[in-house]
Amino acid sequence: MTLGVTAVVLSGCTVVGSGHPTPTEPTTSPGRVSTCQSGRGDQTSPLIGHGALAMQGLIMTTQPTLRTKDSIKFVWRITGQGPARFDATGPTGTPLRTDWGPESHGTASNFSAPGDEWGMAFTFPKPGCWTINASRGHATAQAGVEISAR
Repeated sequence: MTLGVTAVVLSGCTVVGSGHPTPTEPTTSPGRVSTCQSGRGDQTSPLIGHGALAMQGLIMTTQPTLRTKDSIKFVWRITGQGPARFDATGPTGTPLRTDWGPESHGTASNFSAPGDEWGMAFTFPKPGCWTINASRGHATAQAGVEISAR
């Protein structure tokens, strides 16, 4: 099966308040999204994160929308030093760990953005605007994605 990058509706979300992580599922950032705006997550218009790190992402999917219960692969380029960590915070503050990753993609990539490239995936259990939290060292950034019900 060949996966391609498909333009999907994504978010440039506003991060507000604090999430509600449990002690067993720490998040990389305390923020959560309150509002999602339309955007695209492809090579010409990557998903843009906001925070102390530069963060740009692509969604690797063949689906026109991002849906609950699908494992969705993301490719992120983020600045900073050290290993990358990712998690997500749901619309009501629910924490979510990655399905797998992050995995370093090294230098063999045609995704031209600042920083190092990492791959990972999430399966979102509920619809709504989710915040993807990234960290390297003590620096963090967040990006939002709108997830539709299956």
